[in-house]
Amino acid sequence: MGEAQPDYRYQVGGSLPASAPSYVTRTSDLTFYNHLQSGEFCYVLNSRQMGKSSLRVQTMHQLRQEGVVCAAIDLTGFGTQGITPEKWYGGMIKALVSDCQLDLNWRAWWKQQDPATPVQRLHTFIEQVLLPTISQNIVVFIDEIDLILSQNVSADDFLALIRFFYNQRVDQPAYRRLTFALLGVATPSALMQDHERTPFNIGKAIYLEGFQLQEALPLAQGFRGKVQHPEQVLHDILEWTGGQPFLTQKLCQLMEVSLRGDPETTVEQVVHTQILENWESHDEPVHLRTICDRILLNDHKSVQLLGLYQKVCNSTVTTKSSPEQIELRLSGLVKDQEGTLQVYNRIYGQIFNQQWIETTLQELRPYAAAFNEWEQSNAQADKLLKGKALKQALNWAVGKSLSDQDYDFIRLSQVKAEREKLQRNIFLRNLLTAIGLGGLLIGGLLWGSDRWLADQNQQTLTTMTTLHKQVARAKRNQNQTEALALAIQAGQKLRDLVQGEPIVSYPTTTPLLDLQQLLKDQERLDSKQNKEDRWNLQTLKEEAIWDLDISPDGKTIAVSGWGNSVRLLQNNRQQRLIHPDAEMVISTDFNPQTDQVVTASLNGTVRLWSATGQALQHWNTGQDAVWSTRFSPNGQYLATAGWDGTVRIWDLEGTQRFQTSQKHQGPVKDIRFSPDGKWLASAGEDGAIQLWKLCVGATCPNSDEVQSLDLQKAWNGHSGWIWSLDISPDSQVLVSAGEDGIIRFWDLDNPNAPPQRWRYGQGRITQIRFSPDGQWLAISGWDGTVQIRDRNGRIFSQWQSRRPVTSLSFTPDQQMLLVGTVMGDVHQWPIKSLEQLLKEGCQTLKALSDTQANKVCS
Repeated sequence: MGEAQPDYRYQVGGSLPASAPSYVTRTSDLTFYNHLQSGEFCYVLNSRQMGKSSLRVQTMHQLRQEGVVCAAIDLTGFGTQGITPEKWYGGMIKALVSDCQLDLNWRAWWKQQDPATPVQRLHTFIEQVLLPTISQNIVVFIDEIDLILSQNVSADDFLALIRFFYNQRVDQPAYRRLTFALLGVATPSALMQDHERTPFNIGKAIYLEGFQLQEALPLAQGFRGKVQHPEQVLHDILEWTGGQPFLTQKLCQLMEVSLRGDPETTVEQVVHTQILENWESHDEPVHLRTICDRILLNDHKSVQLLGLYQKVCNSTVTTKSSPEQIELRLSGLVKDQEGTLQVYNRIYGQIFNQQWIETTLQELRPYAAAFNEWEQSNAQADKLLKGKALKQALNWAVGKSLSDQDYDFIRLSQVKAEREKLQRNIFLRNLLTAIGLGGLLIGGLLWGSDRWLADQNQQTLTTMTTLHKQVARAKRNQNQTEALALAIQAGQKLRDLVQGEPIVSYPTTTPLLDLQQLLKDQERLDSKQNKEDRWNLQTLKEEAIWDLDISPDGKTIAVSGWGNSVRLLQNNRQQRLIHPDAEMVISTDFNPQTDQVVTASLNGTVRLWSATGQALQHWNTGQDAVWSTRFSPNGQYLATAGWDGTVRIWDLEGTQRFQTSQKHQGPVKDIRFSPDGKWLASAGEDGAIQLWKLCVGATCPNSDEVQSLDLQKAWNGHSGWIWSLDISPDSQVLVSAGEDGIIRFWDLDNPNAPPQRWRYGQGRITQIRFSPDGQWLAISGWDGTVQIRDRNGRIFSQWQSRRPVTSLSFTPDQQMLLVGTVMGDVHQWPIKSLEQLLKEGCQTLKALSDTQANKVCS
């Protein structure tokens, strides 16, 4: 059996000391150590209780033995109540002074730095105190970095400073001795949320996997002398825990104690009696409850996360970088296993099982009972919500991210309610017609005919819902041919139902979405490279795209990126419009009446150019930085939005005509003229929208001059930044969206009316744009999702970019959407009608299977 080490013990929870015999060295340990030793910045961002803090202790011990100066800063000790940026950065400097053993009165030094900001003081401390005093390499470990989001300090500022230190290595060699390691439960994109800054994309990501058997063999030491085959006991433990560090240490400890009393005890017995049965009472130190809290703490996302987890349990879910998948993985409940999401281990699978999911959803959804009946009935229409129950569900759903099934259930309930309302109106109309004709019999016949048609339509919708489920099942089984054939059948039924009506009248858009996704998947498999590139965008090389605009004739696009220039692209040429005195140009706009383009920069300058690139005019707005600039509809004036909270109107010679009398409480991010020239809207950091009544040129009686700019209405309601505005082509509706993920529609003819609201469903919204005909809206999110919806909010096209989206623009012919991303990509996504999708679907199906195509497409 062998003898156990007398001082061998397992540690459950907390950081293991450097000398702990039960510490398991993983591949990630060596990777982390090697990167830090060579001066690489690193981040270890995983779910809780995966051994991050113990990894830090071990790595610091190794580095210190080699003469590296290490500082460990745990943000848990900073607290959250009453914390100010001054206290936070002061605590950071205090910790560095202590851990690096500097002979410095940090409080006195801190006071001497007035009036510098806290961020500037940390910069000065690093540059003028820490680096000159210490000649060795320095590694600063910052643990629980995600807590910065709940501490009253800007994570963007702090991470931007760390990035600055990294970039300084090129010009100042001393910075090559300074390295940072961030550890916590978050992602870089979640930590750095300011869309206008360069993403925190420096450093090496260190992924902590579960213990593998060969790595974990030292844990078998605790069983020696108690069982015949200690390695087999460890193997059985890992079969239950999946190598999850906390659970593995805990089960090893429970097993070691149990074996002292009964050497015949099995791992399965211990798991059932001391972990699974009444798990909440056995969850000490807390671990399983931590997972629950991570999923259920935010009731705006809980249903969506549970719906995703339910999919993981019941089918194959491909790993993606979507916010809900990242959040579920950070809970620790699931992991990425060769490109698919899997429940992390058997213990989680048995505790957080289907019964737990259903019980939890029952407690969260106000319509849970009705939803379950609807699902069990195979989505029968008579099980949908109606009346007060539907209103309650709609009110509850506002501001929440729900699962796809929840959205389907609520959406179909709305469709059914609207259809019933329409049927009642038909009845009244026919009744009145019958009375007018002098006989109730005619009215009854007309009503019977309309009712028969409504029933037929409902049967078709039910069939399409069933086909949609069958498409999903075929995709899970990786039967693309069957899935495409089913999607085509659903599309044909929809075509027969709508009979050429516009998209706004479609009762459902599910067949369009299914066809689009299947064709996109097949295109990836076929590796087709024949996408249209009418502007030669393949030659565009930018680090980031901040704005892109298309000329009124659709021949030229202007793209602003990370630098002091804007690129004009046509199909056979490309040229740069340079702001020689600027660091970044982030806004462009084409004159709707002439061949001019305007560019604006973060140093407050505006430049006017001809479409051929000739410089026409330039001036400084005095607004500190210009984030948005727009031509008036008549092309005679220009509005600029600034960092100083103002909007200013200029003529094209650079003379200021007006400045808004009421400032925003922060920078203005976006401005829009109404197409009729009567309104100007602005919005930004303060979450407010200002609507100005405008009298410019032709809109003013008997005058071509700007006469007035009066504040008509100030709207509030958004939480956080408003990133994007647009006004419908008929000048009747203003749409706004931003940080809170809610799209609001404001009636310009009735400014006092409450707005209509949609929940985007994917979190932060970066851009929203009306199509040229005003029937569609393009919406993009920081998660890379781009949707096109009709005016009723129904999605009929959706794409996924691998990068956060910063800009959207429809082509004038409305056949394509241009999408710019934060990493410099520009995508050209075609907008296809139902007929086009069916045609392409049949062509693709024919290439896959002649038999299926002849059966479905004939």
